Amino acid sequence: MDVPLKELTGGKKVTDLFITVSGKDYVEYGEFDNYTVLYLDADPLFLVKNPADQKVPQGGTATFRVACGGGRKPYYYQWQEKTPHGTWTDIEEAWDDTLVLENVPLAMNRNRYRCIVSDVDEYSVTSRGALLTVYPVPRTGDEAPVIGWIVGAILSAAGLAAVIVILLKRRKEQDE
Repeated sequence: MDVPLKELTGGKKVTDLFITVSGKDYVEYGEFDNYTVLYLDADPLFLVKNPADQKVPQGGTATFRVACGGGRKPYYYQWQEKTPHGTWTDIEEAWDDTLVLENVPLAMNRNRYRCIVSDVDEYSVTSRGALLTVYPVPRTGDEAPVIGWIVGAILSAAGLAAVIVILLKRRKEQDE
């Protein structure tokens, strides 16, 4: 938390103050021209949000997110991917708190995605591996093979021919 020095000191000059630091360990200190500077430990880097499992249709978009707290900013992100029987590998240019996978193929079904987050002091945390489930898009009938169309047309023509034959027979019977 950043608090202006003027607010902390009640408007007094720093040279008029006696400051005691307690409740925190310090990493190191230095003495410069009659004053001491303490470098305090920040809260450790931790994950606030792990990526959630995603279920998307084939050709859809999957979005994974992480959020961190503590440590010292800026944070650095590296997303990784693991196939069902593979090992974790870095995803090129996936260096943000959000990973977006577009036009996801069915072949990516059951892959896992995680993020390694590090801070400026090179402390790091690794998120859990979120599961990607990709399901096939149901057929609408528009994708029916040509043979299906031909068979349907033949059956329709045969049915129409049968109806015509029946009508002609009835007409002939009525004329007699």
